[in-house]
Amino acid sequence: MDSSVTAPCLSPSDVMAVIDAAASKPQHTGALHNKTRTNPLSRRCSIVWLHPPEIRTVFQKVFAAIETANQSSWQIDFDALESAQYTEYSFLGHYGRHIDLGDGPIARRKISASVNLSSPASFGGGRLTTWRGPTSNKLGAITIFPSYLPHKVSPVWWGKRRSLVFWATGEKYK
Repeated sequence: MDSSVTAPCLSPSDVMAVIDAAASKPQHTGALHNKTRTNPLSRRCSIVWLHPPEIRTVFQKVFAAIETANQSSWQIDFDALESAQYTEYSFLGHYGRHIDLGDGPIARRKISASVNLSSPASFGGGRLTTWRGPTSNKLGAITIFPSYLPHKVSPVWWGKRRSLVFWATGEKYK
């Protein structure tokens, strides 16, 4: 079934722990899938990579949410989570329509998950949209979907949208 699942996931204190962990590290310009090219027409954001020891409880909650969604929706084989990508979208920040699966290191991605880390009142625009339409922008909500399905983040018109993106990985699709 090619659908997305949205559910509550992180508490406000979990969200603050993620934001604090990201604030302690340098931000980088979000690149396209090959990790070296930037194109502000396709993607405009800042990112920080967070690893399990930095936000262990968050990784555990997200892994459990992905397992639950996967069991009820897709039954895709996966065995791990990549490091998480903390992303900030400021004025005109966006990510054009794309999929999270490709060649090289991202070929093992099976399931994508995005957690909203901003209060809906703190930004305008910036909605994560899947092929089925806009997803929930509630604080701490997670949207989970197969990595081969298209999605985008619309431009932010005011404020700042923060998200934490995860990818469940496994053997390459054949």
